[in-house]
Amino acid sequence: MAKYIIDTDTASDDAVALAMALKDPSCKVAAITVVAGNVPLQTAVRNALITLDMVGGDDLPPVYVGAEKPLIGQRLDASHIHGQDGLGDIGYPDPVHQPEKEGAVQAMLRIIDTCDEDIELITLGPLTNVAIAITLEPAIMKKLRRITVMGGSQLGYGSPRGVSEFNILSDPEAAQIVCRFGVPITMVPLEVCKRAASPDDDCRLSAAEMAAIKDIGTDLARFCIDCNKTLIDYNKKAYKNEVLGLADPTAVAAALRPGLIKESFACNIQVDTSGSRTHGQTNATRLKKTIMEGMAEHLTHMVVKTMDGPGFKTYLYDMLKR
Repeated sequence: MAKYIIDTDTASDDAVALAMALKDPSCKVAAITVVAGNVPLQTAVRNALITLDMVGGDDLPPVYVGAEKPLIGQRLDASHIHGQDGLGDIGYPDPVHQPEKEGAVQAMLRIIDTCDEDIELITLGPLTNVAIAITLEPAIMKKLRRITVMGGSQLGYGSPRGVSEFNILSDPEAAQIVCRFGVPITMVPLEVCKRAASPDDDCRLSAAEMAAIKDIGTDLARFCIDCNKTLIDYNKKAYKNEVLGLADPTAVAAALRPGLIKESFACNIQVDTSGSRTHGQTNATRLKKTIMEGMAEHLTHMVVKTMDGPGFKTYLYDMLKR
């Protein structure tokens, strides 16, 4: 069974991604490591624990507390997207589950080092925890089979800036460390869930599709829609339509169900850390040999362009129905 560590800045779409992964019987989530990003660190930890409560069951992964700020500068905030509590300001009660005392970076290194099977990392937030782990123990982190990153924008659909996406912009220096490290990376940019050339590429949930998930009738299914209330309201105001783009679940689906990836390209990725207007931008080169300082001479990264929209929605629905 494939093993994964999920690193998350748990807000509304992160919670859906965690629920989907934890319900998938074909994989084992060995740990959830939490980083500050969408919301402050302790709020993100609380939200991860609330999600575990909602999923239920006896075989749930431990939650570890990670970095509370980026390597350089201050944390960006996304409460206008996800709510002050990160879960749509619904007012969920405090969680029953509690975090582990061991730190996220230490746990990540220990689990990777002692795992006797292939293990992958899925990142749903800023890459601070991962960059610290790479800096401390590069040999251990080289044991990772792959890192799937929800982040970046190749077509100018980034948020809060067109050229740079939130997770990368939140800690560009950390993202650059990860991208230069040499472990294969699958990057799932924001536009994969934010735009579509055709219905076959559309990973956004319509109002009817959201209603269908709630009609599953479980607390978890209702939670996965209701916790996105602030995001849905934001989309109504900003884009005049009631849709839900689930960036983090699309990244998890790309990792756990790579057959859902329709189009992608091999490349090497650099992150702009210049402090200019393009600060945090992800730049992909498809050159077979690159002259960029510190980059490998072969293409170790893959950027997802489109996914099977109906297939993704079926996968999400089926996992939440389990």
